[in-house]
Amino acid sequence: VCLLLTVCAPCLCTVCLFVVDSLRRKQGVYPVFFLSDINAPGYDIPNDIRCASLQEALAFAHSEELAGVACESNPLVSEPHLMDDIIMNHGMLLLTWSSTNNKIENIRVQMDHGVHGIVSDSVDRIAFDDKQK
Repeated sequence: VCLLLTVCAPCLCTVCLFVVDSLRRKQGVYPVFFLSDINAPGYDIPNDIRCASLQEALAFAHSEELAGVACESNPLVSEPHLMDDIIMNHGMLLLTWSSTNNKIENIRVQMDHGVHGIVSDSVDRIAFDDKQK
């Protein structure tokens, strides 16, 4: 389980399918997101279609009444229309994570498409770079 502190409020993310239901049912304070990897290299996430397919992750999050999905940002930056589809057509909140999110230009693409939260290792540098432009 990952506790993310966003600008608005903390939220909980997990890739563990068994924990999702417990997090949602046993506490109502923090929004719960399903963490999907969309085949991200270097991450050992369970071999489950709900973890490896964005459409399946969205369907699972919707069926479990979760706030949304947290997914690896590379496919979304490469195909920005996917962000529009998730947000507009599925009505889900979208968080992203990846080393891609350490580049201001990639963050701007995501912000332009309405991504709700962006996880980055370089928040201080990105904030500085953004002020310079």
